[in-house]
Amino acid sequence: MKIVEGLKKVKMNRKRIDQLHLKVHELFAHMETDEKPHGYDNPKATLEGWVQTIHDLQKDNATILAAVQRTNLETEVTVEVVEGKPVTKTIHDWLYRRREGVDFDYRTFYNMRTNLKPITERNDAGDLKVINVVYNFPVEKRDELLATYSEEKVKIDSALEIANATTDLVGV
Repeated sequence: MKIVEGLKKVKMNRKRIDQLHLKVHELFAHMETDEKPHGYDNPKATLEGWVQTIHDLQKDNATILAAVQRTNLETEVTVEVVEGKPVTKTIHDWLYRRREGVDFDYRTFYNMRTNLKPITERNDAGDLKVINVVYNFPVEKRDELLATYSEEKVKIDSALEIANATTDLVGV
């Protein structure tokens, strides 16, 4: 089973569990005068079957999700974040990078901006003096990194989409 297939199965199982929860609620109790409660000949056995199915689906999801986690920790994917410079990390590391790391890095360099501009003033002798802005990080490097981080999520998404479709789950 591929990663994407496992994740789809978990999603379908969750939907099925939600549907069964509604049925369990409906069939939980009935009046003693009902001959065929909610249309079921043996409501107690039906309810017990649904409860068992919910349990089995949860167990299946736990197995699949554990396999996804193992696979994510063991499978390496290469992403060319900067052209000509491939970076190899596990799927797990790329997922973290995608969810938080890129945004943290982007914000770091995005915050390296200012409204300061050079000013000109006269000294006591009446001469004009220019007071320049001093940058403590190269502006060109900041702009280059911002451009890189702006594109990185798309590159990670593309690589992970391929990995999810082509990588077999470990342990399933």
